[in-house]
Formats: sequence, structure tokens, C-alpha cells
Amino acid sequence: MRKRNKERLKSVILVGLFILSIGLNTHVGLNFSDNNLVSTTEKDTPQELDMANEVKENLVNIISPQRYIVSFGGGLHTIIYYDSHDIWKTLAKSIRNSYKEENVSKIDYETWKKAKDHKSVELEFDYIFPVKDLGDILKIDSKGKVIESLNRILISQLDKRVYVADTLNGEYYVISNILNIDHILKEIDSIEKSDYKIYYNMADIYGVKNNNLMPEAFPNVQKIKVEKEIMPTNERQAEAYAETFFGNNLDFIRKIKETSGTIVYMYGYGERVLRIEDTGRVEYIEEIDPQLSNEKTSLNEAFKVAINFISTHGNSDANKIYLRDIKDIVEQDKGGYSFFFGYKLNNLPLYAKSEELNRKVVDPIEVRVVGRQVVSYKRIVKNEKNVIKFLEEDMTPMLKARHVIDLNFETIRSDYINHIQEKVKMGRTINLKDVSKNILEEIENVEIAYYDYEKKYKNELSPIWIIKNSVKTYYIDAYTGEIVGSF
Repeated sequence: MRKRNKERLKSVILVGLFILSIGLNTHVGLNFSDNNLVSTTEKDTPQELDMANEVKENLVNIISPQRYIVSFGGGLHTIIYYDSHDIWKTLAKSIRNSYKEENVSKIDYETWKKAKDHKSVELEFDYIFPVKDLGDILKIDSKGKVIESLNRILISQLDKRVYVADTLNGEYYVISNILNIDHILKEIDSIEKSDYKIYYNMADIYGVKNNNLMPEAFPNVQKIKVEKEIMPTNERQAEAYAETFFGNNLDFIRKIKETSGTIVYMYGYGERVLRIEDTGRVEYIEEIDPQLSNEKTSLNEAFKVAINFISTHGNSDANKIYLRDIKDIVEQDKGGYSFFFGYKLNNLPLYAKSEELNRKVVDPIEVRVVGRQVVSYKRIVKNEKNVIKFLEEDMTPMLKARHVIDLNFETIRSDYINHIQEKVKMGRTINLKDVSKNILEEIENVEIAYYDYEKKYKNELSPIWIIKNSVKTYYIDAYTGEIVGSF
């Protein structure tokens, strides 16, 4: 009897071991087989699927405006770079719940301007938001294509409607019966009662014809100590990151260490290559897969492929990452899209210095999508370090925007005249008499941001003033007044 029980126990153990071996083989097949070396646009594991679903919920944040221009009346304004008052969150939800195409009417610029002259908030995008392609994120039915694109949204106390504009194409609309507009208008009153940063029209500051905004004073924006998101010197971290591209088994992946400190991971004969540079810059390139690239993919689908890729290959905090631009591309005669993303630190946008030829400034994240395949991924992201800050660090005052313009006016003037002389060569007649006045009238944007320039600011992000006119954009150190970049 005891012997028979032993035999039964052996049989149970053998069956258990057999089942376990099947499970392990299946697991190994998922992690180490060629299935894990297919295009990274394919979602192989439940974890990746969960991450993708989480990001889908944050798509509204990722397409959010870059700045909120609040007008209080009487020439007083402020600009906010972060949705701290849930204006976009409230509006996006209201549009999703109450937008109807029959409530959209086309208007002229004068009607838009009249609404803007009242107490209002203007949501400004750095790119043209393609409503007909990405409108489903906001549940906008664009079958009739009444609004095809936009780069401005205005909420005004004039009549509590939603005004929409594509200023580049001169198209203006108004939308009626959108919910919760009263709530957004109350937030304007709340901002007015707070200790907000005052912006004035440049017409009031310089006495020229220019209604663009500039802060007359601005509190100190501190430099930030940062560290690279991926450190190539940290092999465990670098390999863990490489596994997000190539799977958990790097045995079949060639690893190259360059003298500069850069690490290169290569699959096959260069079909897929990952570079982790000593500067913290990451670049991934993948040969075009005929099967994936031949699929006709809409802009909406390509955008979601890009977002899913970002979510599985680096930190994708949707409160920091936002869409900056979209461009059509062609790769090997196949059409696709390039998506450019920015991110914010201390609620301010960040710009990165480029070391690439003919490129002065780059977006921190760029994803190129052909069909349903990511063929290129570039990323240069820094994480803020937790360091003890001493009181004496706060003593140096930051230069005002007006001051940095004054310090660099001769350079700006010289660039402007050179640009004019080029136009003269093309046969155009230009009046050089009022150059200084023209420069001030043609300033298009003044904003504060952070600048990532590894060679100049080692492990540090410095605040800069960005001065954009009709000729160039200047990136000026907010503490020294030095031009650190222009294009």
C-alpha cells in the first residue's frame, strides 16, 4: 500500500514537472525567441498592453496647448505654461461631452478680436492641430469637416461661447452650447486674485505697433541640477533599457563600446540599432519592414503608434510630455509622419541644443512612423536631481526680458540688416531708416524656458529668454544675457 502511494506520488510529480516545463518553454518562447525580435511596434506582453491603455487615457494631456494667455482687461495679462487651473482638462472634457457640428459657425477676424478684447483665456498651440485627423481624441465628429484644423481656442466673457482659430490659414469659428464655460471663466477670476506674473503689450512697453506680450518683470527661475535619463556608464541601466527594444535576451545582440563612452546595440547586420550616447541622447533606427510599412495608416493611427512606443521606451509622464509638431515624411518612397514632443520641468518648456549639422535646437523626443512601424526614435531627456539648495544661490537676480534685448540689440540689429540686404539683392526696396523700430514691431514671441546644452551647462539646465522676431529666434541666458543659440 505504501509502495503504491509512492508510485502515485511519483506520477503526480512527473505530471507536475511536465506541465511546468511546458509553461517554462512558453515563457522562454515569449522572451527569448525570434518573436521577441520582431518590430517593436508589436505589443508582445500584457505589460506593454497595460502601459498603452494607460497612455491612451492621457492622450488629451499630450495634445494640450503649450501656453494659456489670460487677459484681465485694462492692458493686464499673464501667460501660464502649465494647466494648473485645469482649464484644458475642463474644456476637453466639455467638448467630448457636448460638441455638435451643427453648433459650429464660421466668423470673421473682427468677431474673434472683439471676443479677445474682453476678459478671456486663449489656449495657444505651437502646432496646427488637425481636427479632421486627431479630433476623435476629443470625440469631435469631423465628418462634415466644418473645422479642419486649429491652433488657438478662446474662452471669453463676451458671450460664453468657444472661439476657435487656425490663424495661419485665417479661419475663425465659434461653437455654441459647450458645457462648463462658466467654470473656466471663474478660473480666470481666480487667477486674477492670485500673485500672477504681469505681461504687457509691447506697444505699452516700447511705444511701437506690436500687441504681442512681454513680461516687464519676472521672478527668479532657478537653474536645475539634472542627470541623464540613461547613463551608458551604468551597464545594468543601459542593458535594461536596451531590453525594451530587443527583448530580455541580449545574447544575439551585438554590443559596441565607443571611445567617447557611447554604447551601441545592434541586431543582425544593422537592421535595428540603438545608440545610447555619453550625452544622454538616445537614438533607435529600424529598417523598414515591407509588411508593416505597406499598411495604409491614418495620421490618427500613426500618432497612437508613436505614443505607445514612447510609453514602452522611456518615461512617458503625460503631465510633462506634450505634442509640439507633426510633419509628413517619406522613407524609401513610403509616406509617414514625424511627431515632435516637448516636455516640461518646473512647469516650463525645455529646449535642447542640437549637435547635428544645420540644426540649432531640437525637440527632446522625435518619433518617425511609416505605416504601423516606428523607423526612428530620438530622445534626449534629463531627470531633475534632488539636491540641497542654499539660500545664497537665490541671491543673483535674473535679467528681465527687456534687459536681454537691450544687451543684444546690436547683434539682433545686425542680423536684421543682413536679412534685409538679402531681400534688396532680390530686387525688393527696403527702407533702412526705421530699422530699430521695425525690429521691435516684428518681435513675435518672448518667453521663459529651460535650455539643455550639455557642453556649456554640465549636468544643469539654465533658464533662458527666447526672443523670436521675423528673422531669427534667439536663446539668451537669463542670468548672463549671453546668446547661447540662434537660428
